[in-house]
Amino acid sequence: MSAFFCSADAIALLQGRDAVAALVGLRVLHTVATGCLPEKLIIMQRGLTSMVQTIAKGADGNKPDLGGESDWSPFDAASLVGSSLRFVSGDPEGDRFRVRYYLDSADHLKAKIWFGPETEGPPGHAHGGSMAAVMDEVLGLAAWAAGYSIVVGNLNVSFRNLLPLQKVVTVETKIVSAEGRKIMVHGRIYCDKSTYAVGECLCITIQPKTIS
Repeated sequence: MSAFFCSADAIALLQGRDAVAALVGLRVLHTVATGCLPEKLIIMQRGLTSMVQTIAKGADGNKPDLGGESDWSPFDAASLVGSSLRFVSGDPEGDRFRVRYYLDSADHLKAKIWFGPETEGPPGHAHGGSMAAVMDEVLGLAAWAAGYSIVVGNLNVSFRNLLPLQKVVTVETKIVSAEGRKIMVHGRIYCDKSTYAVGECLCITIQPKTIS
């Protein structure tokens, strides 16, 4: 077998979603094709591990699926509050966050968010501060989407589980009360049955002329 055969099969296998299975399969293919001695596989494994990480990031990390549910409608957050969103959702192609906003059938704000490698705190997982930053933006934006011009006065975040890097999660929000200038918004970061954080955000309404 030729080196090209091994290279082509490497690409095909590494583009699959199961990187571990790809690595094992490539080791077998390479041994059959080249007659490598077992000790040489150690060096090859190191190279393949690097390839797996690089290709997995390109295939999955650069194009996360931020699609919403069938009854959600896209929400243009930037047109509402402008550049104030730049810290969390300002770089749609970056390695920190990638965000897409929606309104559900009850007009509650939802967000699909990808936590990239630049949000890392504990090895392989998002920093708690990155989840708090997401809560700050999304819950505050929920008040704006409901018609209130606000700033965040107080934010309480409770962390429930470690959030793996390069994972797409949903952030749900709900306006729970509006009394005078105080708007209370609750939210949750979750995926399937796992809840990663819950938040309570006290927003204070402001006059438009004070918004810079």
